[in-house]
Amino acid sequence: MNTQVNDEIIPLVLAELKRAEDKFPPFNSAHEGWGVLFEEVDELWDAVRLQDGPERDKQMYAEAIQVAAMALRFMLFVRLKERQEQERLKKLDDLKATMSDVVQNTDSESLKKVWCTKFCEICKEDVRPNHIHC
Repeated sequence: MNTQVNDEIIPLVLAELKRAEDKFPPFNSAHEGWGVLFEEVDELWDAVRLQDGPERDKQMYAEAIQVAAMALRFMLFVRLKERQEQERLKKLDDLKATMSDVVQNTDSESLKKVWCTKFCEICKEDVRPNHIHC
């Protein structure tokens, strides 16, 4: 990799990313992230269409830094969502195991029904009569 990229560009992109994170809340959705990234790309396109010259180059460079920073921010958003989903699934698996133990180790049919109903609510499954899937 070109040392200029490492020594000059990456610190600028990371500084812009930090500035944006300090100034704006995290993306609420992928759609919002795309909208922010698209806005920055559109601003870069506006700079590209300017008359050729040093001011245009300066503006294109600045906008490209913002595009790169927002692309990184979007990537971080996606990675965070993946990790949150993995954590949610692990907690759900742990809960399933715990509830399964409780249901299998009780003789009370009414308690089994209560636990199974609660389990179905947590799992976002339909509550069905006599549904003991634990």
